[in-house]
Amino acid sequence: KDWIGIYTDGITPSGNPVSLAWYYTNGTKTGSGNLTRGSVDFANTGLGAGAYKVFFLANDGYTQLTAPIPLVIASLEPPVWRVESFKPRHAVTGTAYSVKVSAWATPAAPRTFSKVDGPAWLSVSTDGMLAGTPAEADAGSQVAHLRVAGAAGAPTSDVTLRLDVRKSGQEDIGSLHVMSYNVWKEWSQVNNGFQKGIESIVRSGADIVGLQESSQALAQSMANELGWYRSTATGSSQVISRYPIQESFAAGLGVGAKVRLTTDPQREVNVVNCHLDYLYYGPYAAQVNGATPQSVLTEELRSQRDSQMATVLQNLSSTLAAADTTPVIMTGDFNCPSHLDWTSAAAAAHSGVGPVAWPVTTRIIAAGLKDSFRVIHPDPVAVPGSTWSSIHKGSEPQDRIDFVYFKGQALKPVSSETYSTPVEVTVGPWGGDVTPVAGNTWPSDHLAVLTTFTVAPVDGDSNGLGDAW
Repeated sequence: KDWIGIYTDGITPSGNPVSLAWYYTNGTKTGSGNLTRGSVDFANTGLGAGAYKVFFLANDGYTQLTAPIPLVIASLEPPVWRVESFKPRHAVTGTAYSVKVSAWATPAAPRTFSKVDGPAWLSVSTDGMLAGTPAEADAGSQVAHLRVAGAAGAPTSDVTLRLDVRKSGQEDIGSLHVMSYNVWKEWSQVNNGFQKGIESIVRSGADIVGLQESSQALAQSMANELGWYRSTATGSSQVISRYPIQESFAAGLGVGAKVRLTTDPQREVNVVNCHLDYLYYGPYAAQVNGATPQSVLTEELRSQRDSQMATVLQNLSSTLAAADTTPVIMTGDFNCPSHLDWTSAAAAAHSGVGPVAWPVTTRIIAAGLKDSFRVIHPDPVAVPGSTWSSIHKGSEPQDRIDFVYFKGQALKPVSSETYSTPVEVTVGPWGGDVTPVAGNTWPSDHLAVLTTFTVAPVDGDSNGLGDAW
């Protein structure tokens, strides 16, 4: 029963997620012998425009019989920009600059990029790469207009590009946008999930994204599509960044990246992303008749979450101690709520149970990190900020289980919000049928969290003035 399966580019067949479309080698879904040559027709798959791979797999399993075949499905619609304007990574005078921008437009074939107007030093290739070397006189805020075109005679689409050019030795990014994003079984549960996911990141304006439920291969495909960088540390989650990653590291099950925001003066930030154990979910215990804070915590402590976070923080002890030199950001799906949310005042939203000192979040706060969302929205009754779940409603408890924490005097959160593209269809409690949401624009069962930080200029000589003068 050898078979052929189509997967989103970046996913390695394993059974989770399942293939997007498949047939046995005889062209049916009833196995009958193992054919080694011939053809199989895939009709009406419902796959959207994007990049995929076709795998030849053995005997109802996942052993690859040959190398996968790349598959690109082109759109019959002309390409358009996904946003009205955007700002790529900053440029530096006297330094060669190169940034990929093709992901900011919808996929199509043909698809050609060009510059309508803008600074003379900046060019754009037909495949969507910005390049050039700005001179000293080019320092400041630059504006350009780019065009994407499809087939001859089809409508074109223009976008405004806003680019900061910093003088050499005076780099300063000003702000940093960080997102925690559970990509729900590698974006496999909605149609055309990869392109919908890429568009969601593009529209968010995020600079750094902590990914949960993503393989290294999928994260690399994301980074390739966006022209970004990826942490190469091995773990249960991933980190991708618009800014260069200088070092990858692990902290328990956390995946870390030292990200260089500026080179001269040098400003780096350590980002750690975690995806904790999902078993023995505490909010379900709060729905049991007669539940108390202690009974909820008894159930919570049956999971590995607290011990997992203890290991992460132990591994980060020296990194956290140096956070005023190199700031630290922790993102993640922790699969548990926060003690800052389950207060006495908010008990009505949690089956009447509260306060609850959730061990994971109390441990994180005790380590000196701050919850960026609660810094901006301190009242959990006024702004619950629930991230679980975007699709599971009805009797499913709604809670904030996705976080962006930070430590370091150089970082100051100025906004923090839940984020998604449109969620057109919802379903009942977790564990039921989710096929009705396959057409959703948002490709996750969580909402993401997006925090914007201001980043203080580097003051290497401690004179009270930023070195990027």
